[in-house]
Amino acid sequence: MLKKLIAIAFLLVIANQGVSYAEVTPLQQKVRSIFTQIKNNQQEEKTVYHQEGTVVDKVQYIEAVPANDEQDTNNIVAADQEQEDEEVYENESNEIVVTTPKTNYVKDDDEKDDAKTAAEAYSKDRTAKINKKWSIEALGWNTELTGHVAVADNENLLAQAGANARIDLENDTSLDKKKVPGFKLAYNNGGRSSVEFNYAKIDQDGNLNVGIQREFKGKIYGAAGTANFEINNTMFDLLWKYRFSHNVEESGREKSYVAGLLGVKASKMEFTFDGQATIAGAGAGPAAPAQQYHEDENETIPVPYIGVEAGTYLSDNLYLKGYIRYLKLNNVKDYDAEHADYDISLSYKLSNKDGNQDIFFDVGYRQISYDVEGDGKDVELKYKGPYFGLEFQF
Repeated sequence: MLKKLIAIAFLLVIANQGVSYAEVTPLQQKVRSIFTQIKNNQQEEKTVYHQEGTVVDKVQYIEAVPANDEQDTNNIVAADQEQEDEEVYENESNEIVVTTPKTNYVKDDDEKDDAKTAAEAYSKDRTAKINKKWSIEALGWNTELTGHVAVADNENLLAQAGANARIDLENDTSLDKKKVPGFKLAYNNGGRSSVEFNYAKIDQDGNLNVGIQREFKGKIYGAAGTANFEINNTMFDLLWKYRFSHNVEESGREKSYVAGLLGVKASKMEFTFDGQATIAGAGAGPAAPAQQYHEDENETIPVPYIGVEAGTYLSDNLYLKGYIRYLKLNNVKDYDAEHADYDISLSYKLSNKDGNQDIFFDVGYRQISYDVEGDGKDVELKYKGPYFGLEFQF
């Protein structure tokens, strides 16, 4: 009996020693198992990096490491415990596969986005700094006027007068070229858009040519003597310009642009006849005694329009630009109206102070046309000719 008790106690001690020896962590068991495999032969280590859906394989060969090197084992265990974002496991081909999260690649994308945002902000700041300007230009326009004018009190009377009411401005009158003053004021708000205001006043007068008789508001002029004919036209032009293509150099100079235009032109027209005339349709005829008459007709015609404008530097100091503005309206307040405005110019930079104050000398050619019918009026006016100007930008 005593011998049996001693044998049982001995077995318990041995068992306790075995339990004590086996008390290691699962991670240590795994690492020791790996080093046991490496000791027998060299193993291939395969590291797989996931980069936004792309697998990149990196293959390395390592030397066998003694499995009983306790210090190296502890270092590896500690390192593995610190890298909680990596997963280590064995696959069926005895490979070590390390799956690395794509945190670094996301970070790289963020850095690229930040760089792109910074570049865009720099470009926007450069454009705003250079182009936030006022511009004032004084103009002189040497224009000639062609077209025709027919005016009666209503549509029926205009139809009764027929061709006799139609005054051909080029062949029936002595109107000649006129030097026209004007100015332009523009403001760029520091980006792609700007607003612009144009003003021009054109006053032209002459006489009916000898032998020409024309009816104007029920009076026949030209049969009994000289008749003076005068046309005054004051034009106000307000527009909004947006550059949908904008090329700005590193220095900040606007090298080229293409812009859309939206505006309205208000023209205040005044037609005046002054001279000896007879009453139309009174049966008096040209031989009847005539009287002195003064007749005028005033009309303010606002015409909206759309357009396109473009400009580019041909050299360091020479700039080319031009625009087209056009719109046609039918049956608006009893009127049919068509408006067209064409311009092309060369600008030469005379000075450049601190890159922000420029003076340009402009030479160009401009043509403006109106075609208005309705309410007893049939008016077609076409102004065209060269111009020059001095523009200040600040």
